[in-house]
Amino acid sequence: MNSGLTRKQMWYWLCNIRGIGLKKRKCLIDYFGDIESVYHAADYERDGLLSLNKADKERILQSKCPDTIKTSFDKLASDQIHFTTQEDEEYPKLWKELYDAPYGFYYKGRLPLCDKLSIAIVGARDASIYGQEMALYFGRKLARAGMNVISGMARGIDGYSQRGALEGGGYSAAILGCGVDYCYPIENWELYQQLIQRGGVLSEYAPGTLPRAGNFPMRNRLISGMSQAVLVIEARVKSGSFITVDTALEQGKDVFVIPGRVTDDRSQGCLKLIQMGGTMVSSPDDILEYYHIQCDKKDIACDQINLNEKEEKILHLLTNEPKHINQIMELGKLSLGETMGELVQLELKSLIYQPVKNYFALKI
Repeated sequence: MNSGLTRKQMWYWLCNIRGIGLKKRKCLIDYFGDIESVYHAADYERDGLLSLNKADKERILQSKCPDTIKTSFDKLASDQIHFTTQEDEEYPKLWKELYDAPYGFYYKGRLPLCDKLSIAIVGARDASIYGQEMALYFGRKLARAGMNVISGMARGIDGYSQRGALEGGGYSAAILGCGVDYCYPIENWELYQQLIQRGGVLSEYAPGTLPRAGNFPMRNRLISGMSQAVLVIEARVKSGSFITVDTALEQGKDVFVIPGRVTDDRSQGCLKLIQMGGTMVSSPDDILEYYHIQCDKKDIACDQINLNEKEEKILHLLTNEPKHINQIMELGKLSLGETMGELVQLELKSLIYQPVKNYFALKI
């Protein structure tokens, strides 16, 4: 029987049947052995399909309209949404190792490069100022060193870590608990747009799916699943971050933890993780050294943040030891006005800072 559908369109059909989630899809694939056999089955009244009730079987039959499937599938391209299945080369290799890997998923933007290490950064939604600064700092430095930063675009630690990654000129992917055409939370609209332009937004949920509480724990397995490690920055003992860590440990991932104040409830989860054997870190360099990642930080900044010739010259004159503006002016053979102008720009790009007035040092 020729339906005129491609295999990818058949996978798209299976992943979009109302009420047929991952467990029931797996039941169908395990029973029939192949997506084409699932689609072309005349009926689903089989003893082996124990996960499906009568209503499920009727919905599957009613959903098999090739024209409707093709129209819906073609709309993805017009909405700049990609659909990828386990049969596609670009499907994330680490996800293929998961026992509950999605058969297909959607994304806007681009996928992370598989030849780079990825780290998931998670933590409290109501992050403290300290937590926000740590998320920006670690996200920026790890991305600048070439690591992919994976998170969920939630308010708090997630969002700040991903902003930091993009500020550092690196790649970041957000894995959502809703459709990729839906920005949640809405206050992260600007970040959502930046991720689509310079990173990626991914979801196993079909476009149009609204954020529901039950979607997020399922989503968390994909955040850790796409990464070699998870970094926790501020987390309560009973929180979504702990779900991600539990899943990460089941998946055999490394877990890094930034300690916090013992009197802060948002630090209790982190302190417990350290007691349980999580690796405590106080600098992004701890993680880079763990994975033997070496990089010329100045060259990375020059390449990825589009520095002009004078900015690049000044950046290479600076170290972690502060230099006075007069010394920088002399070494760079620039006028005072030129030196001041370029230093201001480098500060705005978060590459340098003033520990003391008129003294400048590297921030990277």
